[in-house]
Amino acid sequence: MNTVYALQCAPTTGLRRWNWRWTEPGDVSYQPVSVDVHDDGQAFVISALLPGVAADDLKIEIEGDTISLRGEIKADPAEAEVLLRERFVGKVGRTLTMPVALDSEHSQASLQAGVLTLRVPKAATARRKVIPVTGP
Repeated sequence: MNTVYALQCAPTTGLRRWNWRWTEPGDVSYQPVSVDVHDDGQAFVISALLPGVAADDLKIEIEGDTISLRGEIKADPAEAEVLLRERFVGKVGRTLTMPVALDSEHSQASLQAGVLTLRVPKAATARRKVIPVTGP
């Protein structure tokens, strides 16, 4: 069997299935953003590639268990005639539905060198709690 095919068709038993949508329904004009999501136990750490997006042109919304990233890559205000444009110009976005509720009040975001790093803590009710057991 082809190794690549085997990896693509591997059973997903035990893996968490999250709903990763490129954009909200109806937002067909958004170019998808590539992201990495890590779970450190207390929070989700999201790294998103946003080259060309200024911090002022970036909007992050968190509601319940959903994170929405929206931004815009603006064209260079060139006065000369454009002969070739290969870089994307326009709206970019991504909506992530996480497996647990989120604490939007304590979230932190930074944008450095075109990479957005977003740390979103899990809601207190969604965190794992260890209950000590005492006995005789």
